This record gives sequence, structure tokens and C-alpha cells, in this order.
Amino acid sequence: MSEKKGIIIAKWLVSIGVPALLFLLVPETGVITYQIKMYIAITLFTILMWIMNTLPPVITGLVMSLLYIFLNVSNGNTVFSSWTNQIVWLCVGGVIIAQAFEKTGLMKRIAYNIIYRTGCSYRGIVIGLIASGLVMTVILPNITARVTLYAALAFGICRALEIKPGTKTGAGIMTAGFIGAIGSRTMLLSGWDNLVLSYGLIEDFTAPSTIRFFLCNIVPTLVWCAVMVVTVLFLFKQDVPFEGKEYFAGEVKKSGKMSVKEWKFLAILLIAVLFLFFSDYAIGWLFLAAACICFFPGVDILGGEDVKNINFSIIIFIASAMTIGNVASELQIGGMVGNVLVNALQGMEVSNLLMMMIAWLFGVIMDFLMTPVAALSAFSVPIASICTQLGLSVSCVLYSFIWGVEQFIFPYEWALFLVVYGYGMVTNKDTLKFGLVRMVLSFIFMVAILAPCWMLFGFM
Repeated sequence: MSEKKGIIIAKWLVSIGVPALLFLLVPETGVITYQIKMYIAITLFTILMWIMNTLPPVITGLVMSLLYIFLNVSNGNTVFSSWTNQIVWLCVGGVIIAQAFEKTGLMKRIAYNIIYRTGCSYRGIVIGLIASGLVMTVILPNITARVTLYAALAFGICRALEIKPGTKTGAGIMTAGFIGAIGSRTMLLSGWDNLVLSYGLIEDFTAPSTIRFFLCNIVPTLVWCAVMVVTVLFLFKQDVPFEGKEYFAGEVKKSGKMSVKEWKFLAILLIAVLFLFFSDYAIGWLFLAAACICFFPGVDILGGEDVKNINFSIIIFIASAMTIGNVASELQIGGMVGNVLVNALQGMEVSNLLMMMIAWLFGVIMDFLMTPVAALSAFSVPIASICTQLGLSVSCVLYSFIWGVEQFIFPYEWALFLVVYGYGMVTNKDTLKFGLVRMVLSFIFMVAILAPCWMLFGFM
């Protein structure tokens, strides 16, 4: 037997054996029913499969959904109810809009113009990439799409300037692209898929309005982006000289005046954003509508051939991952876990800030064990239940948990960073160094900036 085949068999044995052993060893009680035991076993099986990449993540998610049905944990209506959640359709709209950005060249125009105006030096590129993210977060809602586009953009800049892998300069530009894609997500609900996902899993919970969320988080987001600029420039000091002004001047000149399609596309996006701020329509429906309009006659931004180039597999993965939370909610596991933790906290003076710190730390730990989407799907409901029982802010604690889940020191911990890592410009050492510093800074930022700002604006 080949070594590769042996590894595959070992992965399957672990993925099936550990959950099966747990199912057999845990006795059924009045509280721990067959359905709950089987739910835990199937969910653990899925998480192990995702961690070890035994099957394509999309297929693993679909297998999990079918196991919930075939093993009588839940029914098809609950298992596939994710597809009625607007977060799934926000992602559909987001990947279509990303295709339109790539086809029209509007994203490159925005990024290159900002970089050109920030000096075209190494520092200017870092600032320009991160600053352009403030614009892109508003008009491109899907974070996966933003990371995909920014990674390609940053790598294109490295190639054009002849910056090779293994250099601090290359790692800095790629990292700045990643931050540009994700750094501004915290200022808008539409730009932060994970938070919208968590909100969508909690029954009878009213999320803060878009404009209230924006007003409470715009200042902290700007501060965080500035901190990240300094962090990248400090950790990845320029070690490759280059003259970028001529290149970016050429790119800006080559782009010329905005085309009719670019103006149409920009108008569609701005109208969607206005509705986002000043209407009661859900985020997902607005950006899905914007995506569909791109195909309309007379608009003609996208055509039938463009649908073939859109990666819809991420949508199936997200919908499948959300199933974990949907089934847990039906089985009332969130309330059970919440009761246990609330009893454990009895007698303690638990404030919003203390619970935020606990949630952040819990998120960091969970990210070592499972994907962010899986962690959010499994624990958003229990965390909300705990906050409700203790009279704490659900939004603030969930925000902190997600903030923790999105920390990483190894590339495998967050699939979004793997997109950047896959270009080969960022090493494992670079990832560890950046991840550790970002993790420490995020905790300090949460305690010293976020919490005081939220108290000032009445968000907590």
C-alpha cells in the first residue's frame, strides 16, 4: 500500500472512529437523547473531515446534511432551511458582483488610483491597498470575493514590480492586500459575512440597523486599519528596491476614462448601498438584486457566458455549514449549553467586557479546531443564549467571538488567508509572525478601543 493511500485511510478511520466511539461511550439520559448524541457525532465527523480535508469541503457539508436526515436527527425542512436565509443569497450576489468587478475593471481602477495618490512607494502600496478596502467593503459585500480579487491584485503588483517570493516586500504587499479585503469588514454588516451568519442563526433576535452599526463601528475600524498599516510596515520592512511610480502611472493612464459599463455598474452598487442604509430590506436581497440587474438588457454588464466562470461551490459550503446551527437550534442544544455555562458563572460578576474577553479567547481556541464558519454555526446560538440569560449584549459578545475565531497563526486556520498564502509570496514564518502580532493587537484593541467606543455610542 502506498504512503498516500495509507494517509487517506488513516484520515477516514479517525474521522469515523472518534465520533463513533464518542457516540457509544456517552449514555443516553433524559437530557442527552439519541438525537443529541447523533448530532454531536455527525458534527464532529464533519469537523474532522474539514480539518483533514478528507473530501472536498462542499461534499463533506452535503454528506453531513444527508446524515442528519438519514440517521433521524432532523428532517429535510430544517436541514435545508439554510437556503431560505438571506446570508446565503448575499453570498450568491457577492460572487456575481465580484465577476462584474473583474470584467469591468472597476476594482483595479479604484485600487490603482488610490495607490497612485499615496505615492507608489512600498509604503504607498501598503496604504493604498488597505485604504481602498474602505471603498470596496461598501460596494462588494462578499468577503470571499474581496479576498480573491485583492490576492490576485496584490500578486499582480508583485509580478509587475519583479518582486520575488521569499522577500519581506512581497510578503508585505500580499498581507496588505489581505488586510485591504478584510480590514474594513467591521464597519458594515453587509461586509462581514460571519456576523450576518451568526445573527441569522439566532431566533427572535433583531440585528442592529445598518446605519447604527456603521456609526458605532466606523471610528474603531479606521483606527484598526491604521494600526494594520503600521504593523505591516514594521513586520515586513522593504528589502527590494523598486520604482513603482512609472508602473502605476501607466496603469492609471491605461485605464483611461470610465467606460459606460463601469458607470452603470457603479450606479447599481451605489443605489444598493443607499437602500441598505435607508430601507428595511435585508442585505442579502439588495445585493442579489444588484447582481441580477447586471444581466438585464440595456445594462449588459454580464452575460450568460459569465455564469460559467462564477464559483458557486462556496455557497453550498456556507449553506451546509449553517445547517449545524439550524439543527442545534431545533434540538435546543444552545439553551442546554447556555444553562450549563450560566450555572458555572453563578456568583461571578460578569460584565459585558469580561464576557467579550471570554468569548474572544474561546473563539481563538475554537479556530485551532475547526473552520470559522463551523465554529460560528455551532456556537452562535449557545453564546446568544448565555448573553440573554445574563442580561448582556448579544451583539458585542458575538462580535468578540467572531473577532477571536478570525485570528490565526497557521494558514490552515482560515481558508480566506489560504487564498493569499497559495500565491507563494508569504511563508509559514511570515504567517506565524503576522498572526501572533495581529492576535495580540486585536485583544488590546478590543479592550482599549472597541469597548470604550461602544459604551460611548450606546452599543453595549
